[in-house]
Amino acid sequence: LRHRDAAPLRRARADWLAGGPADPDADLGLGREVPTRAIAIGHPDEDEASLVVGFDAAGGAHAIGLLVDGAHDGLGRDLFIGPAVELIAEDAAGDAELIIAEVPLAEAAARMGAALAVADAEDWDDPEDLATRPLVDRRLELIPRS
Repeated sequence: LRHRDAAPLRRARADWLAGGPADPDADLGLGREVPTRAIAIGHPDEDEASLVVGFDAAGGAHAIGLLVDGAHDGLGRDLFIGPAVELIAEDAAGDAELIIAEVPLAEAAARMGAALAVADAEDWDDPEDLATRPLVDRRLELIPRS
């Protein structure tokens, strides 16, 4: 659900849990994902990097990400939804050949948007990316641009 469309779901869930109309603030945070941190993970000898943005949400933290492929005009590919950004950063830190850099949220959103625009222009049609794209797009809408 888009962020603004989740209010009815939150109310219905709260009503169901309470056995009737409930406090509208007792909604478990559904549809209220909050971006927390962005990182870039790459290899110094390669012209590509993964951009990862973490979110806090009902049920726990998660992350979205994609690989920005500089060798293909900045194409955004290999979209994913994964665990908390901290776990991804910790895993990448275990590989001495990778560089992990903090990225401001607005910059990460702009870079991801540009990479996805290249994918759109090139009619990138990887089935896994197409299946993941709607959720990635919805999460990108939640990132402040300034």
